[in-house]
Amino acid sequence: MVQLSFHCERCQKQFVVDKIKPVINCIECNNSNLCLYSGLTREYVNSKEFKNMIPSVWKYLPRLVSHKDKIISLNEGGTPLRLSNISTEVGIRNLKIKDETRNPTGTFLDRGMTAEISTINWLKPPNGHQHILAGSLVQGTPNPSLAISLAAYSARAGFECELFVTRGNEWKLTPSSLFQLVSYGAKISFVSGNKFSLPSNYYYYYINTTNPVFIGGLKTIGFELGDQLNWKLPDHIIVPLGSGKHLYAISRSIKEMSELGLINDDTEISSGSSSSSNRHTKFNGPALHGITVSGSAAATRSHKNGDYQDDIIIKSSDEIVKTTIAPELALLAPSYLEDAMAAIKNSGGSVTKVYPNDLIKAVSLLASQDGIFASSSGASSVAGLIKLIQGNIIQSDQNVVCIVTGSGIGISDPSGSSNGINPVARLKVLLAQNRIRKSNNHSANKVKSHWDNENVYLGRTKRRILRLLDNKPDYAYSIHRRLLNDKDLEKKKPWICLHYINI
Repeated sequence: MVQLSFHCERCQKQFVVDKIKPVINCIECNNSNLCLYSGLTREYVNSKEFKNMIPSVWKYLPRLVSHKDKIISLNEGGTPLRLSNISTEVGIRNLKIKDETRNPTGTFLDRGMTAEISTINWLKPPNGHQHILAGSLVQGTPNPSLAISLAAYSARAGFECELFVTRGNEWKLTPSSLFQLVSYGAKISFVSGNKFSLPSNYYYYYINTTNPVFIGGLKTIGFELGDQLNWKLPDHIIVPLGSGKHLYAISRSIKEMSELGLINDDTEISSGSSSSSNRHTKFNGPALHGITVSGSAAATRSHKNGDYQDDIIIKSSDEIVKTTIAPELALLAPSYLEDAMAAIKNSGGSVTKVYPNDLIKAVSLLASQDGIFASSSGASSVAGLIKLIQGNIIQSDQNVVCIVTGSGIGISDPSGSSNGINPVARLKVLLAQNRIRKSNNHSANKVKSHWDNENVYLGRTKRRILRLLDNKPDYAYSIHRRLLNDKDLEKKKPWICLHYINI
């Protein structure tokens, strides 16, 4: 019989379930933050099987799915942990980057998705009905990375995937993310509010990232980090703070590694209450730092006398999304904020707020120094690192790991979204895109090539140069003088045929 095993830290209840649900709470006290039994033990970690296993998420979830043929994997996990070239730029001797952009869809969310989709595939009822996963784009909070990950793993599992988007939020899915979703075979439905109906003869599962199975997948980044560092964790771990579940999952993995006696031989675990507010027992582990952006719920917390207190008025979610270049961090109701705050406080860490210019610098540093092109949210850990160094919270001789959570490739559309507002377009590294696409008058720029059905769009200066060359061949300095002297050239000859040659 297939079963999932859970442990509730609030009431210490241990129980099993024989089917997966979007939300799984303790059967005794209804606590939603459950510890999933994955089979990771000290004996297993010290075994030859573990040491010879290829790095992956499933190396750290040995007992989650007992039938290996039910695992739905795209080779997620096993992401690089490298010494960063940014060290000299920021003045840290030992800075390592955990590069989660190397996951199949370019995001750390693949870790949770493989765990939850695999568990659904394992526990699905054998009734012969079609299995459809229905995901929803949270109103006010665009997360195309999550939708893309869901669509990719659903495709691999042979599930149909349907994404429900509330009307009025269509602009939050950029053209590039829509292209990926459609390519994976996802069906996208636009609904009013949460009003939609599904056929009763189908088996549906609503993906929920607060499910302890999804969190169990996210925890593998902490186990993998310990494994890559020979179970000697760094002084500081810096994590982008969106919903809080990523930082919370890392804190859980650190606690479990400590309880298993795997990390830092001098670690001591203090006795803690079993109440909800003390789920995170305090021990001498790394300081956890959460990085957020102005206007988010996390940014409204200030560290005063050891407690986090609200200190500003929160804007509307749409207003925040339209004014930030890291919308994944600009959440008004993060599902794991309190748990993340507890983990940060107990580790001696901090919440650090960064601004657009900080993120622009971080994206550029990662790309130019380490060859990692991250999204602005993904690179926020590096932006936060610089702030923490400037604030003397991190010292030059300490060991630091920055988690880079997501790739900047294929998620954002730098040309602008349907309503003319696209925060990511503010990134200077993306403003170096081809100027051809910046013209507002495409009809004046369009030139037909000799290839069928292909249009080439030229910027104004390029068109003027081509028209000058069409009049007579010339060299660079002369062309420059002619451009300055012949300001009316645009009006004299509005069209020119552009021919391609092989170079």
